[in-house]
Amino acid sequence: MPPTSTRSSMVLTFFLEWAKHHEQCVLVHLCELAMTRLSAELRSKPEWWKLYTDPDTRKLWYNEAISRTWRIGPDANNIEAGLAKHQIDYVFDELAGYAALRDDANGIQVSCFDRIWESECLVSKLERGSLLQQLDSLRLNCHYLSKQDLLVDPFRHAYRHGKSVVRHPEQLENFADDANDSCRSVHYTALPSLVTVRSDPPHATYQSYINGVNPVMSDLYTAFQDVLGHSIKLFERVLTSLHRSNPLPQRIQGTYHYRVWDEPDPPEDSDEEAWEAHSRELRHWALYRPIEIPDIPDDGYLSDSLRFAHKVCFREDQTIQIIHRVLDMHLTSQFFLKNDDRRKVSDTPWHVEGTANEQISVCCLHFLSVDGVDDARIDFRMATTSPSNFMPHDVGATLRTWGLQSGDECNQFIGSVRLRSGLFIAFPNTYQHRIRGVRLREGCKTGRLTVLEFYLVDPDITPVISTDDVAPQQRDWILQALEESIDPRLPHEVLEKIVDMTESVFSEEEAEKDRVEMVKDREAFRQLNDRQYFCLPFSVDVP
Repeated sequence: MPPTSTRSSMVLTFFLEWAKHHEQCVLVHLCELAMTRLSAELRSKPEWWKLYTDPDTRKLWYNEAISRTWRIGPDANNIEAGLAKHQIDYVFDELAGYAALRDDANGIQVSCFDRIWESECLVSKLERGSLLQQLDSLRLNCHYLSKQDLLVDPFRHAYRHGKSVVRHPEQLENFADDANDSCRSVHYTALPSLVTVRSDPPHATYQSYINGVNPVMSDLYTAFQDVLGHSIKLFERVLTSLHRSNPLPQRIQGTYHYRVWDEPDPPEDSDEEAWEAHSRELRHWALYRPIEIPDIPDDGYLSDSLRFAHKVCFREDQTIQIIHRVLDMHLTSQFFLKNDDRRKVSDTPWHVEGTANEQISVCCLHFLSVDGVDDARIDFRMATTSPSNFMPHDVGATLRTWGLQSGDECNQFIGSVRLRSGLFIAFPNTYQHRIRGVRLREGCKTGRLTVLEFYLVDPDITPVISTDDVAPQQRDWILQALEESIDPRLPHEVLEKIVDMTESVFSEEEAEKDRVEMVKDREAFRQLNDRQYFCLPFSVDVP
């Protein structure tokens, strides 16, 4: 197991230079994970912020919580954890802190876990319907839809090193310097758009084109601007929670203790059967001997424990960089017959977005449509340090304290959110996420899952190469622009010849080949990131 400093540097050199200023995620105790699950469930109830102080409501919630358990820890261990009265009371008292963090005007609140934020009322149902209609128009103009139905795919017509023409070539001096760095592509990078923003009132204005959306589609650009403007507060909340002055809450700290040793005595004779029985007794003793697990502080929840010491706000007319992706999946019974997938879409793998090239710090997903779909969820997990304050080989203690036994991956499942139409959810790109359980609802012949995704490039670093630096590379766009601006008497064949001779313009067939290569590129990074950071094995032999 690499030491924490080595392990931390792995991921930071991988994809997020800004994360150097944030603490490594500390392993959360099982009991605290159960507390965060209970808190998330309570905060998913309608108008919880108005109800949590009502004595009758608290009594009802308490009776529900005291009689149940939560499945915590790695799936293989299947650990169920319950909560005691004082721990439930802590969660109830802590709701005051979460209520204080709410933005009532925009419905923004902490989601299933700290640093993840959500809202369901940033965009009206009417606005969503209008945007969906415009996306239908975009779909009609897309002749290259992949299996995933990506209307806007940042991997299509991305920057291609050595092929794409750049406004300022000096920007590329160091692009391929790290040829041996598996977290960085030396061939491709997604192109963000430049966006000028202000936070009060929230507003966004595009300063360069969206890769994948023809600039002539002005109504769609306006709609994207409106949705992006609504997302600004979410970006600011995530950036605030990531600031070094606002560490992740630690409700339970410390390690376990034994007050009584009472190890079984070895047998007095050398009888093999007696020693086998002694070994079984030792294993049972190691797993179940009396132990004192760390607990919440004696004085319970302290007022303002969740309050932020520093808040991040965008400057007036600050320019940020946003990568766009639009998933528009239409589910039909015929679709599932073709795919023989029993009405279910394959889950996405655990992943972060982008690589060191894109420097994505915050992801914001807007679920425009989740219709005719059952049980779809977005899950989150975080990489953690390995616990260091335990006795070697003490698997009984590590299992009961942190849910870990030897060989388990050093990551923790931190929460899940049910997908529904209108949901905005924003989270740091240090958390892995996946979307699972997308299936056609029983009795429905059609379903639709439409997601508008915004990825914020770290605003505190030197801007990365963007659509402000690389002119549109879509052959169809250039040809259309020529047809609309040049004498119509000029033969179409001549226009096509001009486009074909234009440097850095390539066809949809070429774009698809590059997209496939870029997908392979990113999949290699995802697997490496898992092996060397998110899925490092825990060893109970060496603390």
